[in-house]
Amino acid sequence: MKKLLIILITYSCVHPVSAQFNQSYHEQINFAKYLLKNNMPEDCISLLQNEMNIKNCSTEQKDTVFNLLGHAYFDNKAYDSSAYYFSNVSLSDRGEGESKFLSAYSYTLIQDYSKGIERIKLVDTADVKTKELRNFELSGTYLLSRDTSAFSKQSKSFSYSYNDMNEQEKNIVKLDNDYKNLKHNSGALAGMMSAVVPGLGKVYAGKTGQGLSSFLPVTLMGLMTWEAYKKAGPSSARFILTAGLFSVFYIGNIWGSVLSVSVSRSEKNNEINNQILLNLRIPLQKFIGIYR
Repeated sequence: MKKLLIILITYSCVHPVSAQFNQSYHEQINFAKYLLKNNMPEDCISLLQNEMNIKNCSTEQKDTVFNLLGHAYFDNKAYDSSAYYFSNVSLSDRGEGESKFLSAYSYTLIQDYSKGIERIKLVDTADVKTKELRNFELSGTYLLSRDTSAFSKQSKSFSYSYNDMNEQEKNIVKLDNDYKNLKHNSGALAGMMSAVVPGLGKVYAGKTGQGLSSFLPVTLMGLMTWEAYKKAGPSSARFILTAGLFSVFYIGNIWGSVLSVSVSRSEKNNEINNQILLNLRIPLQKFIGIYR
């Protein structure tokens, strides 16, 4: 709060009309926009939520506040809150299209894909370019939810005719192919492979470096155990100790190989998801530039 008061004083020096702490609605909105423009989303949130009374505001005025709060929370990476405020914008104008797109994107960032799809479907498609963007965002969200059949159906509507999204349309189709071409390796098979040759299951899972790292210590412990057996006998403390260590390394190598398959699959899925989100964001930013 102290920081906000300091900013208010500084702002009032540049904007004398806003010097009164009890500012009018329009003055507070202008100041909130100033805070957002200067990368101070937390102060914008504090101003709009703590210093502004919207009970007597019109629907249009409330929509402006909700839209600004949505942007502030989005910039602050609080995507659950940005989704909430963008979803509360009710005006049927161009600003509503922006809020629906951004609420949908916010929902995808918190992996609530069903609500994201629901919000995108509400976008007015009277404008041809907006319809193209709607279809693109909807396709990407279907792919994030791994509904590949819905993605294939929706992506057929891509025209590839708009410079600010045609590359992203091509990229997202490629990402769909990348997902379909992911190898569905077996964890059980990886474990059996590492039981035969230590680390081989991890190589099978795509973790070649980890496979070599497993092979060397397990093999070394195996050789040490064999040497202890030959020289000291099966009942010796040396053999019992080395055999125990070898068993730990050997079993760990098998179990690690089983887990490496699911880890590798998860990493590849996350990489695809991050690329989808990036491609969804680029044309969305250009589209929002129309409104701001």
